[in-house]
Amino acid sequence: MSLPRAGSPGWDGAEMGSFPCLVRVVSGSGQVRYRLGERLVDRYLEFVAGRCRPNTLRAVAFDLKAFFAVTGKDPVQVTAADVFEFLAHQRGDRTVVRLARLTPAARFILDV
Repeated sequence: MSLPRAGSPGWDGAEMGSFPCLVRVVSGSGQVRYRLGERLVDRYLEFVAGRCRPNTLRAVAFDLKAFFAVTGKDPVQVTAADVFEFLAHQRGDRTVVRLARLTPAARFILDV
């Protein structure tokens, strides 16, 4: 199963309505929270907010938004295979970017 990107052929974002829609919320005391518009995911973000630093919370929120935008699945339908495929896909993208930044001599040595 290949994961289509948002907006690419084979991706149907209409199934999930406005989810995932990342919203940053600042409380009166200045605490920053994030919401994606789905109860289960929002509860998980509250859990993370109580245990992690603000930058970690922001990173988790953005990663979840990307994951659900790419998979197009409801959170209760996600399988471990979906998660592992998404992670492998993300690692592949970074590897390509890293290889593109290599100097010509390094590319020759690595034969890429």
